[in-house]
Amino acid sequence: MREGRQPGRALLRRAVRGEARSVGLSSILSAAHQGGEALVPILIGVIIDQTAGGGTTGDLILWIAVLGATFAILSASFQYGTRTGETRSRKPPMPCAWSSRRASCTPAARPGPAGYPAPW
Repeated sequence: MREGRQPGRALLRRAVRGEARSVGLSSILSAAHQGGEALVPILIGVIIDQTAGGGTTGDLILWIAVLGATFAILSASFQYGTRTGETRSRKPPMPCAWSSRRASCTPAARPGPAGYPAPW
């Protein structure tokens, strides 16, 4: 490996480490969204069991409110998780970009003889 070049893994690690807060927040919110998506069929089954099992109207209203709160949480977590990830992806990754430019623009990284511009 040439001096000054970083392998792809190290470059990705530096990029994620520099944006740990936004990557972490986006990951947590996306996981909350997926958890809410998995919880919806379970809640619908509970609501059907409560209704078919002779539950009261109050129980039905309570479980429907729980289902509505689950939808609100999963919708908000998707919205804010996506927004966090997309907002960060639209900002220029300066430290990462500069290090990759520095690694690819050094005379040692050029395909031509050292110190001379590339033939193209």
